[in-house]
Amino acid sequence: MWQLPQQSLTMKEVLAQSNSLFKHAFIKMRVLLTAFLVLLAIPYLAMPYIDIPVGEIIKAHHVLPITAVSIIYLLGVFLIYGAFYHQLNLIMQNQPANARHSLLFVLKKLPILMIAFVFAVIANFVGYTLFLLPGIYLIVVITLYYPLIVIDDLGPIAGAKEALHLIWGNWWRTALVFLVPLLISMGLMFVGAIIAILLGAIFHFPAPIMNLLYTYLQLFVGVVYLPVSAAIISVQIYNLKLRKFAVLSNDTQTKIHLVNG
Repeated sequence: MWQLPQQSLTMKEVLAQSNSLFKHAFIKMRVLLTAFLVLLAIPYLAMPYIDIPVGEIIKAHHVLPITAVSIIYLLGVFLIYGAFYHQLNLIMQNQPANARHSLLFVLKKLPILMIAFVFAVIANFVGYTLFLLPGIYLIVVITLYYPLIVIDDLGPIAGAKEALHLIWGNWWRTALVFLVPLLISMGLMFVGAIIAILLGAIFHFPAPIMNLLYTYLQLFVGVVYLPVSAAIISVQIYNLKLRKFAVLSNDTQTKIHLVNG
């Protein structure tokens, strides 16, 4: 059984705990992973429209279906992404967890998550418009923003304050930890692309088959990236809370309640 650490962790320990959590939770979250795979496939349904000029799309009356697919996709991202962190947090706490319960919980928070999305877009725009460094700083803050809203059941403003509070004084440590899943996904994409190119050269695959291989590769990387990144982010959030709030002494130790913050 996976156990929550009781004291703050080094970067190496965070990654080790994240790997352990990933192995412990992966199978348990198969329903949400399957739903996420289906969600990732939705944009490929719209691929025939990508190279069509906007004017022709309007004339062909395809605006409505494209808009509908985009809205469904965006809502699906909010729902599954939030549910994943909710269920993973319950698994971390060794509490009963299932996809249905997490999806219903996040469904009630969809309006809040959509408001948070708007806040995040504005914050990124302002950060990158004024200076590059604030934008980079905010990327790490926003990475914690959505999970904290779900994990601690916060509103958009409270979630932003909590993310800023946890990051303050721990930005570099957190940024380096968050680089790991990004590097893993880039590595998988690179290796997969090389394999696809070699297979295409050996078997002389036509362009449609090569495009299909690249599509499967992107879907695979997406399905692997979500649980890996979620495990690392969840453990780091817990680690930051330990660093901020845990009071250790020779006789006592304050235990942090992750669900209520």
